[in-house]
Amino acid sequence: MLPTIILSLSLLAGAIALMVWHWRSWCRLRDTTTQSPERDYAWCQFRRRAQATVMMAILAMLMLASLWLEQMAQWVFAVYILTMLILIAWIVILAFADMVASRQHFGHARTRNLAEHAKLKAELYQLEEESKGDRSRGNGKAH
Repeated sequence: MLPTIILSLSLLAGAIALMVWHWRSWCRLRDTTTQSPERDYAWCQFRRRAQATVMMAILAMLMLASLWLEQMAQWVFAVYILTMLILIAWIVILAFADMVASRQHFGHARTRNLAEHAKLKAELYQLEEESKGDRSRGNGKAH
C-alpha cells in the first residue's frame, strides 16, 4: 500500500512540475518568437507535451484509486486496467509524434541553415576574389 502511495504521489508531483516547465517554455517562446513557423511548432509541441503530462497526472490518480478497487467487481477492475493501458499507449503515441515533429522541424531548419551557409560562403568567396583582383591591379589610387 505504501509503495503505491509513494509512487503515485511522486508521479503526480513530477507531472505537475513538468506542466509548469512546459507552460513556462511556451510562454517564453510565445513572447520572444515572432516568426510564424517557429511559433506554430512551439504551440503544437506545447499541446502534445501538456496532453501527455495531464495523462501522467491521471495515471497517478488512477494508481491511487487502485487501493480502493480491491472491493469492486471484476468488470470494474477490467475497465480500470483497460483505461490505464489506453492512457499509457496514448502517452507513447504522443511521445513518438513529438519525436517525429521535432526531427522534421529541426531537419528543415538545418536544411535552411545549410543553404544560407552555402550562399554566404559563395558571397565571401566572390568578395575575396574581387579583393584579390583589386590588389593585383594596384587600384591606381594615389595616397
